[in-house]
Amino acid sequence: MHQRPAFGQRTGGGVAVDFRFDPAFIEEAVFLALRQAEASGDRRTAAAFQRERSVVYACEETDARDTQFQQLASRYFKLLGLAALFTGRLEDLPTLQDRVEAIVVRRVWSRKEERVELYTSTATTLLIELQASRCLDRERLIAFLRHELMHVADMLDAAFAYDPHAPLGGSNEMEEDLARERFRVLWDFWVHGRMQRRGWPTLRDDTARRQEASRAFALLAPARRTALVERLIRQDHWTQQELLALAADERLTKTLGQGGVRCPLCHFPTQDGVRDWSGARAAVADAIRADYPSWHAGEGACGQCAELYR
Repeated sequence: MHQRPAFGQRTGGGVAVDFRFDPAFIEEAVFLALRQAEASGDRRTAAAFQRERSVVYACEETDARDTQFQQLASRYFKLLGLAALFTGRLEDLPTLQDRVEAIVVRRVWSRKEERVELYTSTATTLLIELQASRCLDRERLIAFLRHELMHVADMLDAAFAYDPHAPLGGSNEMEEDLARERFRVLWDFWVHGRMQRRGWPTLRDDTARRQEASRAFALLAPARRTALVERLIRQDHWTQQELLALAADERLTKTLGQGGVRCPLCHFPTQDGVRDWSGARAAVADAIRADYPSWHAGEGACGQCAELYR
């Protein structure tokens, strides 16, 4: 791991959070920001940086020169307002300053590699891995950081009662994955609602969030789904267990004949269950009963099983 310059941030008289920025992240962010400034007509800052950089090149001792390059980049990282994009978020969520000891910002190369992780085994440390190019769209970066740090604030809030190993309530891997995804959607929507109420630009617009919720909870009746979304937006306090309970779908545990969505034959959830076995489908029902003597037509079957037996 590279040695990282640290930027302490203190808000409201609290304990300073130790910000540690990867030198590679700092250098690339400064380079991109200066190039962006030049493109918009501000050439003085870039020219000043290049003059100072030329002086550093004159240093003959390699280690000293590398240190001076890092110090120069760090100074411009602050001067260009890039450091404040991160440190300023503690003013948005001041409870974090008493709960997080260090925030490490590290460069990655692609969107797929980006992540925000909280480590609490020893010191409470937050790792933020981002592309340096994120700094070019400052408003979106601020929205991203607020969104992610609000999740972290929830995780560290005793009232939310976060448990990284909380049971999801599924009876198999498929149900566990569905509950996990629905929990993510619910939690993201709750964060989205609180950001809206604070007047902050959100990471995604309201329409996109509602569409995401509609897809995740497609099995719910429209009126119930709308009520759930409105409650998420307006309610100030939730616990992890309450959100997990909402993420669970009791219909997944019931078969089609019981008012649920699970096929009684293959036991997979379905949205195109067959319940009418009249006409040509009567022979299909007879074929199913040959393999499943206890099955009756009122239990239904998924479209795929019906087609296989046809």
